[in-house]
Amino acid sequence: MNSLLTIPVELAHHALTFCPAWDIVSFALTSRLAHAIALESTNQSFWRDVFLTSHFDDPRDAWRLPEGTHSTLDGYDWLGELRARLSAELLAARPDRLDDPAAYEGMLAALVRAAREIPPLREGQPDLRNVEWLEHLLKYPGLLNDDVSRLSIEGQRLHGLLHVFTGHIFDESTPENSLRYRRNASRAYTYDMRKYSRANTWSPLLLTGEVDWLHLDHLANVIIGNIRDVPFLVDDQKPPFGLEHTRAYSAPGQYPARDWAGVEGTWRRYVCFMDYRDLAVFNAPLHAEGARDLSFFDRPAFREAVRLLSVDLQVVDRAAIEAPLPEFIGVYDDPPADFPYQPIYFNGVSETADGGHLHLEGCVMMGIDGTVRWYFQVSSIGGELQWSSRGVQVGGVGSATGVVGIWTTTTHEVGDPAGPYWQWKVPSDDPTYAPLLDRV
Repeated sequence: MNSLLTIPVELAHHALTFCPAWDIVSFALTSRLAHAIALESTNQSFWRDVFLTSHFDDPRDAWRLPEGTHSTLDGYDWLGELRARLSAELLAARPDRLDDPAAYEGMLAALVRAAREIPPLREGQPDLRNVEWLEHLLKYPGLLNDDVSRLSIEGQRLHGLLHVFTGHIFDESTPENSLRYRRNASRAYTYDMRKYSRANTWSPLLLTGEVDWLHLDHLANVIIGNIRDVPFLVDDQKPPFGLEHTRAYSAPGQYPARDWAGVEGTWRRYVCFMDYRDLAVFNAPLHAEGARDLSFFDRPAFREAVRLLSVDLQVVDRAAIEAPLPEFIGVYDDPPADFPYQPIYFNGVSETADGGHLHLEGCVMMGIDGTVRWYFQVSSIGGELQWSSRGVQVGGVGSATGVVGIWTTTTHEVGDPAGPYWQWKVPSDDPTYAPLLDRV
C-alpha cells in the first residue's frame, strides 16, 4: 500500500494541505524523508494552503491601502509567516517568555500582524480565525500584563497596540493594586505636557507621522480605568472592546465613497480631564527632565473627571469648514484624484454638561501607515472654536472600537490643558443618554 513517503511529492503535499500545521510538524518528526517532504519544501503555494488550513484568515481578504502605496501583499511569505505564528504559540505559553527580549518582540510582531489581517465585516462571514487564535494566546496568564520595560521602544509599542486592540482585557487574577498602578502610570504619561508639541502636532504620533501606539495605549488605559470606576454603566455606554470590533466597517452606518470612514451619524464620546490647578502642579516645572511623580495621583485630594457626551456629525464640502485647518503629518492630505480615500470634511454638534450644544467641525484623513486620522475643533460657550481633538481609529476603516486621541486647546499655549478622549459610533436609534460627569 502506498504511503506519503512513496507517492510523488506533489501528491504528498496535496494530502498534507488538509492537515493543521502542528500535525505536519508531527509527521515530519517520524523520519528524515518525512522531514524533507514536509518541512524542507520552499513551495509557497504549498505553504499558502497549509497556512489557510491552520486556522488563520486569508491575509488577501484583509483591508489594505490600494496598490501603489506602501501597503501591499506582493511576495507574501506564507512559510515565514506560518513559522512566526507557530513560534509565537510556543513562546506565549512559556512563563519565562520575557527572558529573550528579541524572541518576545518577534512574538509580538506576529500577533500584531495577525490582528491587522482580521478581515472586514461582511455578510455571511465565517468565524474569524485570527480573532480565535489571538484570543487563545492572549488568555495565557500575564501576557497582556507582562512588564515590557526591558524591550526596545519598538517592542513596547507593539505591546501597546495589542492592548488598545483588545481593550485592555486583563485576566481575572490581576490584583486591584496592579490595575491602579497601571492607570497611574498611564495618567503620568497622558498628562505629561512634554509629550505634546508642534513636532507631533499635539497628538499621539511619532515625529515620522506614524501612530505612537505606546502613547495611544496610555490614553486608552486612562479612559478604561475611569470607566471601570463609574457605577451602573450599561453596555451601550462603553466603547465596544475586543478584537472583533477592530474589523473594518464593523461600526453601524453606510460607507459611500464620499464618506468612506462612516463619519456621518451619532457618536458617543468620553473625555477625561484633571483639575487645571492639579495639572499645572503636576507639570511644574514644565520642562524639567525625568519621570513625573506617580504618587501624585494617590493623594486623597486628587480628582479626575470623566464625561460622556453625544455627538452628531454630517459630511460637508470643504467650503463649509469655517476655520483654517492646521498642519498634518503622516497623512494623504492632498492625494491624487483617483485615490479612494479623499479627505472627509464634517461639521456637527456636541452636547454640553447642562444639555446645551456646541458647534464642531473637522476632517478625517487616511494615514500613510493605513490608519484613519481624525481632527476636529469644538466651540466654546461663546461660539469661538476653542478646543481641538486629534485621534486615531483603532483597527480598520470604520471600526466599531472607534477613535482614541487627545484633546487640548486650539491655541496650544503653555499651561493649556489636555486630556484623553474615546469616541465610537452608535446606531441612529440608540437612546440618548444625558451627559455623565463623575469624579473618580
